[in-house]
Amino acid sequence: MKPDLPATIIGLAIVLGSISPPARAAGPPPMDPDPYGIVTTPIPEKTVVLSFDDSVVSHATNVAPLLKKLEFGFPGTPEGTISGDEIRVKVPLAADLTKLAPSYDTGSPQVTGQPSSGTPNDFTRPQTYTITAADGSTRRYLVTVTPTKGAVLVTNPGFDKFDSTGPHDITMQTNPTGATWVFTRIKNQGELGIKDLIKSPSAPLPPDGSRHSLFMRGPGNGVSQVITFDQGNYTVSLDVVKRRGYEKTAAPLKVTIDGVPVLTLASDQITETWAAYTSPVVPVTAGIHTLAITLGDGDGMDLVDNVAIKYGK
Repeated sequence: MKPDLPATIIGLAIVLGSISPPARAAGPPPMDPDPYGIVTTPIPEKTVVLSFDDSVVSHATNVAPLLKKLEFGFPGTPEGTISGDEIRVKVPLAADLTKLAPSYDTGSPQVTGQPSSGTPNDFTRPQTYTITAADGSTRRYLVTVTPTKGAVLVTNPGFDKFDSTGPHDITMQTNPTGATWVFTRIKNQGELGIKDLIKSPSAPLPPDGSRHSLFMRGPGNGVSQVITFDQGNYTVSLDVVKRRGYEKTAAPLKVTIDGVPVLTLASDQITETWAAYTSPVVPVTAGIHTLAITLGDGDGMDLVDNVAIKYGK
């Protein structure tokens, strides 16, 4: 049986050179891949043959965008695993399966899905999601959710996923879509956003090697995220650094769950070298809770990355 998606292979990176396309006719050189990772190389009006799952399919005329990734999951849970046309996701036992809203990324605005990302659905039974390529071809995925004790984590822990609204990937004064975190600036004072530390190197790159981090300046400013916890003991950890060449000292910082401090850092604990900090073990009841990172008094700027929650029995 031929697959439903002849020209768009979901979850795989495909290089056109590996499928031996016909020689390109004279004309302008191929275009570079766009920032979304979609290959847009024009190909003459000839048939391109792709091999997929031991079957051969043909697609006439120009090749549609080739999707290089599909990321699927629920906020506050581990990312789903994709195998063929099946996606399996673990969620906490406390999650309400009747109205879970998955978040997924196709890697390009030209490749869409239905139901759309962020739409609540009833996962007491498997649900089908259809991915549609720019040429109208589709592929369906069956999504199965498995309640699992302690399947709790921070979504976008390194602040690398967001929709950029400013230069150098800096997003300020608004909540950047796609980030999951809620950004709160008190009386619009200070600074708050996501910074590209390669284009704007105000601190060393984070220890995990990523290029983005959260930056905060101003008392009361911070970020938060709503997470469904299972009952149990947890620790919260994060990497923090002071912006170099700015104020002499960093601003004090605290991590809270439902407004209750679980980790507090004094200004003199935060230096211009990244350091990891972990809270004591904290008992948390089952249900929805808010994790927040907030600055205390002071004019220093703190940068934060790699925020994590670890479940313990």
